[in-house]
Amino acid sequence: MLLPITRRKVAPVFENRFGILFNDEVIGPRGDPGRYLRWRWARPGIAVVPRRDGLVALSRMYRYPIGAESIEFPRGSVEPNETIEEAGARELAEETGLIAETYRLIGRLHPETGLLDSEVSIMEAWVTSQNDVSRTEPMESIAQEIVWKEIGEVWAAVRAGEIRCAITIASLALIT
Repeated sequence: MLLPITRRKVAPVFENRFGILFNDEVIGPRGDPGRYLRWRWARPGIAVVPRRDGLVALSRMYRYPIGAESIEFPRGSVEPNETIEEAGARELAEETGLIAETYRLIGRLHPETGLLDSEVSIMEAWVTSQNDVSRTEPMESIAQEIVWKEIGEVWAAVRAGEIRCAITIASLALIT
Protein backbone atom coordinates (compact mmCIF):
# COMPACT_ATOMS: atom_id res chain seq x y z
CA MET A 1 0.00 0.00 0.00
CA LEU A 2 1.30 3.47 -0.90
CA LEU A 3 1.71 5.93 1.91
CA PRO A 4 -0.15 9.20 1.33
CA ILE A 5 1.19 12.71 1.11
CA THR A 6 -0.66 14.54 3.89
CA ARG A 7 -1.78 18.15 3.52
CA ARG A 8 -0.80 20.16 6.62
CA LYS A 9 -1.90 23.58 5.47
CA VAL A 10 -3.91 24.77 2.47
CA ALA A 11 -1.94 27.68 1.02
CA PRO A 12 -3.63 29.63 -1.80
CA VAL A 13 -1.12 31.83 -3.64
CA PHE A 14 -3.16 33.10 -6.58
CA GLU A 15 -6.85 33.31 -7.48
CA ASN A 16 -8.86 34.66 -10.40
CA ARG A 17 -12.24 33.92 -11.99
CA PHE A 18 -10.84 30.73 -13.55
CA GLY A 19 -9.53 29.07 -10.39
CA ILE A 20 -7.09 28.96 -7.51
CA LEU A 21 -3.41 28.05 -7.43
CA PHE A 22 -2.25 26.46 -4.16
CA ASN A 23 1.26 25.87 -2.79
CA ASP A 24 0.22 23.63 0.09
CA GLU A 25 2.36 22.63 3.05
CA VAL A 26 2.54 18.83 3.10
CA ILE A 27 4.16 15.93 4.89
CA GLY A 28 5.70 13.37 2.52
CA PRO A 29 5.30 9.60 2.83
CA ARG A 30 8.51 9.34 4.95
CA GLY A 31 7.48 12.20 7.25
CA ASP A 32 9.50 14.91 5.50
CA PRO A 33 7.90 18.39 5.27
CA GLY A 34 7.50 19.92 1.85
CA ARG A 35 5.33 21.93 -0.55
CA TYR A 36 2.97 20.72 -3.25
CA LEU A 37 1.66 22.89 -6.08
CA ARG A 38 -1.90 22.27 -7.34
CA TRP A 39 -4.52 24.10 -9.42
CA ARG A 40 -8.28 23.93 -8.88
CA TRP A 41 -10.54 25.16 -11.66
CA ALA A 42 -13.36 27.43 -10.46
CA ARG A 43 -15.93 25.22 -12.21
CA PRO A 44 -16.06 21.56 -13.26
CA GLY A 45 -14.80 20.75 -16.75
CA ILE A 46 -16.73 19.34 -19.70
CA ALA A 47 -15.52 17.85 -22.99
CA VAL A 48 -17.75 16.73 -25.88
CA VAL A 49 -17.10 14.05 -28.48
CA PRO A 50 -19.31 15.08 -31.45
CA ARG A 51 -20.36 12.12 -33.62
CA ARG A 52 -22.15 11.77 -36.94
CA ASP A 53 -22.24 9.00 -39.55
CA GLY A 54 -19.29 7.11 -38.08
CA LEU A 55 -17.15 10.25 -37.83
CA VAL A 56 -16.06 12.48 -34.95
CA ALA A 57 -15.61 16.25 -35.13
CA LEU A 58 -12.57 18.09 -33.83
CA SER A 59 -11.75 21.79 -33.60
CA ARG A 60 -8.51 23.53 -34.44
CA MET A 61 -7.71 25.98 -31.66
CA TYR A 62 -4.76 28.16 -30.74
CA ARG A 63 -3.75 27.33 -27.16
CA TYR A 64 -1.74 30.07 -25.50
CA PRO A 65 -0.03 27.87 -22.84
CA ILE A 66 1.65 25.71 -25.51
CA GLY A 67 2.05 28.56 -27.99
CA ALA A 68 0.62 26.49 -30.81
CA GLU A 69 -2.44 25.18 -32.57
CA SER A 70 -4.14 22.17 -31.03
CA ILE A 71 -6.63 19.79 -32.63
CA GLU A 72 -9.11 18.72 -29.97
CA PHE A 73 -12.66 17.95 -28.99
CA PRO A 74 -14.73 20.94 -27.84
CA ARG A 75 -14.41 21.60 -24.14
CA GLY A 76 -14.92 24.15 -21.43
CA SER A 77 -16.55 24.42 -18.04
CA VAL A 78 -19.93 23.88 -16.47
CA GLU A 79 -21.52 27.20 -15.52
CA PRO A 80 -23.33 27.61 -12.18
CA ASN A 81 -26.87 26.15 -12.27
CA GLU A 82 -26.10 24.29 -15.51
CA THR A 83 -26.25 20.51 -15.98
CA ILE A 84 -23.36 18.76 -17.68
CA GLU A 85 -25.65 18.08 -20.66
CA GLU A 86 -26.49 21.80 -20.94
CA ALA A 87 -22.80 22.69 -20.62
CA GLY A 88 -21.90 20.15 -23.30
CA ALA A 89 -24.53 21.55 -25.68
CA ARG A 90 -23.37 25.13 -25.04
CA GLU A 91 -19.66 24.38 -25.50
CA LEU A 92 -20.36 22.33 -28.63
CA ALA A 93 -22.38 25.18 -30.17
CA GLU A 94 -19.93 27.91 -29.09
CA GLU A 95 -16.83 26.20 -30.42
CA THR A 96 -18.15 24.43 -33.50
CA GLY A 97 -21.68 25.62 -34.27
CA LEU A 98 -22.76 21.97 -34.07
CA ILE A 99 -26.12 21.06 -32.57
CA ALA A 100 -26.69 17.62 -31.08
CA GLU A 101 -29.96 15.92 -30.27
CA THR A 102 -28.65 13.29 -27.87
CA TYR A 103 -25.95 13.47 -25.21
CA ARG A 104 -24.55 10.69 -23.06
CA LEU A 105 -22.04 10.84 -20.21
CA ILE A 106 -19.28 8.36 -21.10
CA GLY A 107 -16.80 9.03 -18.33
CA ARG A 108 -14.99 11.35 -15.99
CA LEU A 109 -11.27 11.95 -15.82
CA HIS A 110 -8.54 13.89 -14.09
CA PRO A 111 -6.49 15.32 -16.99
CA GLU A 112 -3.27 15.96 -15.03
CA THR A 113 -3.18 14.14 -11.69
CA GLY A 114 0.16 15.66 -10.68
CA LEU A 115 -1.12 19.25 -10.77
CA LEU A 116 -4.89 19.56 -11.26
CA ASP A 117 -7.36 18.54 -8.58
CA SER A 118 -10.34 19.15 -10.90
CA GLU A 119 -12.40 16.61 -12.82
CA VAL A 120 -13.64 16.73 -16.43
CA SER A 121 -16.87 15.01 -17.51
CA ILE A 122 -16.79 13.52 -21.01
CA MET A 123 -19.99 13.57 -23.07
CA GLU A 124 -20.74 11.86 -26.35
CA ALA A 125 -23.06 13.89 -28.60
CA TRP A 126 -24.89 12.83 -31.76
CA VAL A 127 -24.88 15.82 -34.10
CA THR A 128 -28.01 16.71 -36.05
CA SER A 129 -27.18 20.12 -37.57
CA GLN A 130 -24.75 23.01 -37.66
CA ASN A 131 -25.16 26.75 -37.13
CA ASP A 132 -22.62 29.54 -37.50
CA VAL A 133 -19.91 29.46 -34.86
CA SER A 134 -20.52 32.10 -32.19
CA ARG A 135 -17.75 32.77 -29.73
CA THR A 136 -18.68 34.09 -26.33
CA GLU A 137 -15.12 34.04 -25.00
CA PRO A 138 -13.05 36.93 -26.39
CA MET A 139 -9.75 35.17 -25.62
CA GLU A 140 -10.45 32.05 -27.71
CA SER A 141 -8.94 31.51 -31.13
CA ILE A 142 -10.91 28.81 -32.97
CA ALA A 143 -10.77 27.91 -36.67
CA GLN A 144 -14.04 28.26 -38.56
CA GLU A 145 -13.82 24.84 -40.20
CA ILE A 146 -14.47 21.64 -38.28
CA VAL A 147 -12.29 18.58 -38.84
CA TRP A 148 -14.41 15.43 -39.36
CA LYS A 149 -12.49 12.15 -39.14
CA GLU A 150 -13.07 8.44 -38.74
CA ILE A 151 -11.91 7.17 -35.36
CA GLY A 152 -9.02 5.26 -36.95
CA GLU A 153 -7.85 8.47 -38.63
CA VAL A 154 -7.92 10.27 -35.27
CA TRP A 155 -5.78 7.55 -33.69
CA ALA A 156 -3.36 7.83 -36.63
CA ALA A 157 -3.17 11.61 -35.99
CA VAL A 158 -2.41 10.88 -32.32
CA ARG A 159 0.40 8.47 -33.26
CA ALA A 160 1.77 11.03 -35.75
CA GLY A 161 1.87 13.69 -33.04
CA GLU A 162 -0.74 15.86 -34.75
CA ILE A 163 -3.16 15.48 -31.82
CA ARG A 164 -1.52 15.89 -28.41
CA CYS A 165 -4.36 17.13 -26.19
CA ALA A 166 -4.59 14.68 -23.27
CA ILE A 167 -8.32 15.32 -22.74
CA THR A 168 -8.99 14.58 -26.42
CA ILE A 169 -6.91 11.41 -26.37
CA ALA A 170 -8.55 10.16 -23.16
CA SER A 171 -12.00 10.99 -24.56
CA LEU A 172 -11.16 9.10 -27.74
CA ALA A 173 -10.20 6.06 -25.64
CA LEU A 174 -13.62 6.15 -23.98
CA ILE A 175 -15.48 5.78 -27.31
CA THR A 176 -13.32 3.03 -28.86
